[in-house]
Amino acid sequence: MFIDMGLVRLDITQAEGIHNVPGKTSGSTSAVVGNEENISDAPEFGIQPKHFRGLKLFVKNIRHRFRGFTSVVSIVFVLIVIAPEINASDAIALAGDILQFGLPITAAGLTLAYRDKEGAVQFGESAAMTLGVTYALKYTVNETRPNGGHQSFPSAHTSISFSAAEFMRKRYGWAYGVPAYALASFVAYSRVEANEHYPHDVIAGASIGIVSSYIFTRPYKGWHIQADADGRYWGIRLCRSL
Repeated sequence: MFIDMGLVRLDITQAEGIHNVPGKTSGSTSAVVGNEENISDAPEFGIQPKHFRGLKLFVKNIRHRFRGFTSVVSIVFVLIVIAPEINASDAIALAGDILQFGLPITAAGLTLAYRDKEGAVQFGESAAMTLGVTYALKYTVNETRPNGGHQSFPSAHTSISFSAAEFMRKRYGWAYGVPAYALASFVAYSRVEANEHYPHDVIAGASIGIVSSYIFTRPYKGWHIQADADGRYWGIRLCRSL
């Protein structure tokens, strides 16, 4: 497993594994700086307790990953597939109504899971700007909805959903951002499908949400994991923003 901490990649192996390090007894753990092509010549050093403290913190935090998404997606699945008494259009609209709350709740839950007070403040600022701009435009433009209602432009469901998605993406990475953006896109689709908004309403809402969170959100200073590979090796990259 390759661990990239800034400019240093640690290749942690067992002596009986892929790379045997000269001078190490069987079954011992070693760490080598360098790449596979020059591994026999690379300097070695012992793994310090601080490395394991970082890994322990990362493992503790990663256990919270996707829990909020699992519950939200499960609710959407039940509404669309399991509930035959609700017609498809109504089920999609109801799922969108739930997701407009589910995504912000998930984003807030992540700040609690990571004990990220700074992130909580940033999300609060992002959401405040998103809703402020959205409702200011709603009352200023007062566009008629496709179903005859008022205040169509822009879509508040869409703006707050994309605000939460962009916050999760920029603060905690694409591992959260990809499913969050997929669910936010579903919210936008549901508003058009329910005849509550025109396409330009949801596009404007998404833009407001994304820009608001992009302005206020900073990457989380903690451990992140991602796949890493090229023509010479493959493995897992563990890095930390400083």
